[in-house]
Amino acid sequence: MQPVYVRPEQERTQESSLKGLNYETFFSFGGQTGVDNIDAVIAADRLSDELGLDTISAGVAIGFAMELYQKGILTSADTGGLDLTFGNHK
Repeated sequence: MQPVYVRPEQERTQESSLKGLNYETFFSFGGQTGVDNIDAVIAADRLSDELGLDTISAGVAIGFAMELYQKGILTSADTGGLDLTFGNHK
């Protein structure tokens, strides 16, 4: 279970956000997907929490979709135009 920090939005900083992330989150939303943008990893962690998703499962599923996209099994038509290129954080 990930720790929950309740702070007003204006008081949140990247440093305080990092204290609430586990290494599994960095693996799944970073290494597993090739994303090296820390802000994107933090945003994915927050969104997962809001949606009630396990960050490990969500990141690995996204990484798997990226692998399928890279191999041409999934196409942009399948993803509604979403670019699932490995490393793309947008």
